[in-house]
Amino acid sequence: IMAYKALYRTYRPQTFEEVAGQKHIIRTLKNALANNKIAHAYLFCGPRGTGKTTMAKLFAKALNCEEGIGHQCNKCSNCLEVMDGSHPDVIEIDAASNNGVEQVRELIDKVNYLPLKGKYKIYIIDEVHMMTANAFNALLKTLEEPPAHVIFILATTEPHNIIPTILSRCQRYDFTKVSDADIEERMMTILEKEGVQYDKDAVREIISLADGGMRDALSILDQILAYSNNNLSVEDVYSIFGLISTKEKIGLINDINSGDVSRTLARIKSFSEGGVDLKRLSEDILEILKDALIFKKTGEFTELSMLNEADAQLLSSSIEIHKLHEMIGTFLKLQLDFKTASNVKTLFEVSLLKLLTIDDAAPTVKVEEKKVEKPIEVSPAPKPIEEQKVVEEPKPEEPKTPVENPSKTTEPPKPEQEPPKSIAEKIAGKPKTVLLFHS
Repeated sequence: IMAYKALYRTYRPQTFEEVAGQKHIIRTLKNALANNKIAHAYLFCGPRGTGKTTMAKLFAKALNCEEGIGHQCNKCSNCLEVMDGSHPDVIEIDAASNNGVEQVRELIDKVNYLPLKGKYKIYIIDEVHMMTANAFNALLKTLEEPPAHVIFILATTEPHNIIPTILSRCQRYDFTKVSDADIEERMMTILEKEGVQYDKDAVREIISLADGGMRDALSILDQILAYSNNNLSVEDVYSIFGLISTKEKIGLINDINSGDVSRTLARIKSFSEGGVDLKRLSEDILEILKDALIFKKTGEFTELSMLNEADAQLLSSSIEIHKLHEMIGTFLKLQLDFKTASNVKTLFEVSLLKLLTIDDAAPTVKVEEKKVEKPIEVSPAPKPIEEQKVVEEPKPEEPKTPVENPSKTTEPPKPEQEPPKSIAEKIAGKPKTVLLFHS
């Protein structure tokens, strides 16, 4: 009996065209192969399950295909051996278990040997950030100036943990999370090839759980198909991963909006007893509230991610916009509080209770607002201050006039009064002083 092969291994891309997403990297590598501008060291970094190792193998296949560089015929011995991992010139190394200086020195000793079958000898070092600092230093010289027939491809999820001297010797390619549309397209192709009956809502839930990882999406799909006997339904996704339907999430939002404490607590209790992930639930509710706010302001449902048009209309009409803002603020804060919470259920309940009782606290808020308004009435106070400033403005002008007066009386008039020195003129002008002078 042949052993079962996981979906992500069975449907591993065999050509660049089959890769989901990463179009910018595929285009760059294709151009490099076409123009024979092949570097000696590459660094593939990005989130898990986004195709780093797969891309490294496809690049190795394109370098050693018997039809020529850039081809991936998947028929010649080189392509077939790269596909099944038995090619003598394509060496995969797991740095997590081969991270010491001894293993690196052994690798360096083998680097100088010529390739046995292909044109290039390719070393794919996965999780390279796990290597020790001494192992990195031992690899530096070889990585900088390897033999012409050797190419290094380093793959990692944590490029910040690689020493700068290694980074500067590699061409870096940043893999991004695969878009929902690309994952959906790839999953539809696989489901049709497997002949599986599927529900589109179930596919969307799997995509949401995968969080941009193609491998994670196929692993989740594999698990659900094993549970449901090759029939993919959204109920099976909910039951396996502790999720609830969008209708139940909308029901919880309506209970919060109406202020029904007992129904809300009863819902939370049933969710926790059913193994629902409350962190995941809060993320989904936040997404629904965002959709409701977008629809309320735009009236368009094309940009909505979780709500259909009917649900969006009901929510936007039943919840006032200020209440939507309060809910969104509460669930945003909840995302941060979850990171430090010791009891997730209690934190979730307390946060919802605050929303449910926010109207009871409204009068106290209004009184506080009135108190704040009272000091605002003192706004006419600055008016006399401005008047004082206006009155004070001539004061600096006053010293200007006395300063100008002495300048006119002291120096300029003196030379005019000094020429008449005769006593007779002084006596004629000032008779009283003459009397004092005689006495």
